[in-house]
Order: sequence, then C-alpha cells, then structure tokens
Amino acid sequence: MLITFGNLTLGSDSRDSAISGLQIGGQPLIEVVAFPRAAGVITFDRGNRASTVGFTVSRRFRTVSERELFPAQHLLELPSKAVLKIASTAGFTGSSALYLHQAIISALPRFHDAHGIGWFIDYAFVGHKLDFAAET
Repeated sequence: MLITFGNLTLGSDSRDSAISGLQIGGQPLIEVVAFPRAAGVITFDRGNRASTVGFTVSRRFRTVSERELFPAQHLLELPSKAVLKIASTAGFTGSSALYLHQAIISALPRFHDAHGIGWFIDYAFVGHKLDFAAET
C-alpha cells in the first residue's frame, strides 16, 4: 500500500515504513427542521457527503537525530488541502487506487514512540468524496 497527500508520501509498505489500521467512513449532511406546532420534525438529505479516512504509519529512521527532527519537519511539509491517494501495491489488475478529494487533515498527526529509532504516526482526514477517479 502507498498513501500520498498531494505530492507528499505519508506511508508505504517498505523496509522503513508500514501502514496499519486503515479506516474509511463518512456521513451525509442531514438537516433537521422543527416547524412550529408540527407533530414531528422533517429531515432533509442535503446531498453533501463527508468521507473520513484514518490510518497509522510506522516509520523507522537511520539515526536518532533524523527521528528527533522528523515530527517538526513533517508538520511543516503537510499541505493544508490536497487529494489523499490510497494505492494498492499488491499487483492486482483493475482500479488500484482510491482518492479522497478535497481532503484536509481533521486532526494533526499524533506521534507515538515506536521503541528505538522510530515513530507510530496516526493520521485523520476528512474530504468530499471517495472515488476511483483521480480527477473530478
């Protein structure tokens, strides 16, 4: 698996990186209206969708200094809005990538000690829609 956010690679299944805990969800935007003296409420599906994607990346570094500098450098590199691409590297045929369009980071990445010279990094994104097409 390979996950990119704009031009920035967040994680890949390689020697120095691994992706786990991929979660995909979302919800429609529903408006609830209570009219005066009505017996109940009326709901409207606004047609808007918010999709969410979360995952954890474990990263290893060659030196302790690389590990210590990574969180600050990484936060500075992250774009505020981009397309999040989740690509399969398993080698199957057909559509092998999923795109979250207009993605933004819904919570800053959390860095957890990976015991040694590594980090576990939790990412959470929210965006417009998930699609198999790169452009919408």
